Amino acid sequence: MKDLMVLELNADYMPLNLVPLSTIHWQKAFKKIYEGIAIPVSFYEDEWVSTINEKYKVPSVIVLATYKHFKVYAKWSKFNLKLRDNFTCQYCHTRFSARSLTIDHVKPKSHGGRHSWTNSVTACKKCNQAKKNNHNIIPKHRPYRPTYHELVVKMLKYKEIKHKDWKQYVEHYTK
Repeated sequence: MKDLMVLELNADYMPLNLVPLSTIHWQKAFKKIYEGIAIPVSFYEDEWVSTINEKYKVPSVIVLATYKHFKVYAKWSKFNLKLRDNFTCQYCHTRFSARSLTIDHVKPKSHGGRHSWTNSVTACKKCNQAKKNNHNIIPKHRPYRPTYHELVVKMLKYKEIKHKDWKQYVEHYTK
């Protein structure tokens, strides 16, 4: 069987995560359903799992039985930082692919700079190498800690949700 992914929703029918989208492997979804942790909401049309005695449709969306609380701010990660900065070098203001960008510490670690949202920006390799340890060169936009919702909106513009059963649970974020 294919490596089918299942959208995992919180008890309020909102995705647990959108950055990245909260999907789990279909086998993990079956386990959560069996254990009573989740309930299936919709199913793949032509995907079935067979046991000796039964045949089950593979869920495409599940919802957790109890509400799981989460934070207002997104976790720092290289991808989330690139998403926050719109995949743009903060020094030459040129757009790059995610792989072509590096992470620059505005105040270099060698000068006491910390690894945080407010001290990290995206930079192309050329600009990052030119800056080196110079803390007097500042990015065009001041780095900040984005809200989770802000990154969600950017993520949905960056990556289209293709599965028809998933769209209804994420499309309201783009409005």
